[in-house]
Amino acid sequence: MTEENMQVARLASTAVSIVLLALSFARPMLARILFSILFCWAAFTNAYTAIDHPKVYLEYASLTPVDVYREFIVGYFSQHIRLFVLPIAFAQCFVAIFILYTGALMKLAMIGAITFLLAIAPLGIGSGFPSSVIMAAAVFILLQKEKAHQNILLVWKQKFTSKRS
Repeated sequence: MTEENMQVARLASTAVSIVLLALSFARPMLARILFSILFCWAAFTNAYTAIDHPKVYLEYASLTPVDVYREFIVGYFSQHIRLFVLPIAFAQCFVAIFILYTGALMKLAMIGAITFLLAIAPLGIGSGFPSSVIMAAAVFILLQKEKAHQNILLVWKQKFTSKRS
């Protein structure tokens, strides 16, 4: 990816994260649905890439400004990429599903999303920084908003069954 393409991707991811942040205030249910879609896409992308093209993840070493991350990527991680990335993809799938629920599972999914988004921030432009930090703030706002804690799947079911009646 060229430097120009990286900057375009960074601007796009920052714009998306700002929209998600605004939606977490104004339309929290929609924000949760969009986060679900985002984490579902990330889960499948990471699983596919880890299985078919695992060496791609080594490119993040040159993008991170954090020495500890760089050393980890070129060191132990480089020899065990699937061991790390496939459980991350599974956790992203968990977030994608349970961010739509309510109660403890929804809260756990949101805490997982925040943790993941903050953990990838030191990857720098490779994680679309600062978008991951902005998205973590958006999920934190959703976690704090009680009216955002409805079971979205149940709400959809009720809307569709009431239209048939």
